[in-house]
Amino acid sequence: MANQSIVGTLKQLTETSSFEVRSKILFILIGILLGMFIISTIVLTVLLARAKTTKSADVNNDLCLNPYCIKAANYLVDSLDQSVEPCEDFYQFVCGTWIKNNRIPDDGKSNCCLCESVDA
Repeated sequence: MANQSIVGTLKQLTETSSFEVRSKILFILIGILLGMFIISTIVLTVLLARAKTTKSADVNNDLCLNPYCIKAANYLVDSLDQSVEPCEDFYQFVCGTWIKNNRIPDDGKSNCCLCESVDA
């Protein structure tokens, strides 16, 4: 009987130590994964912050304010037909006013002075 209790106690100790080893390994793995996740999150946050700062700086530098750019932008805005809903008829919205103000003759030739110099 004493022999059985010793075997039972040894078996219980073996199972307990095996469980403790597994628990420690699992705890270490979870710690490593959590650490990697935190480090990855910090690195991505820093990279995204730098990219956003660089992108916003580039946008401000690309703004053209010379007279030619302002005149071209004004020409484009004047071509818009703002009485038309852009989601309904985008072509009419973008080109409507220009079409009203710049009729193409019935013979199909353009009134563009640049085109006349190219055709000549």
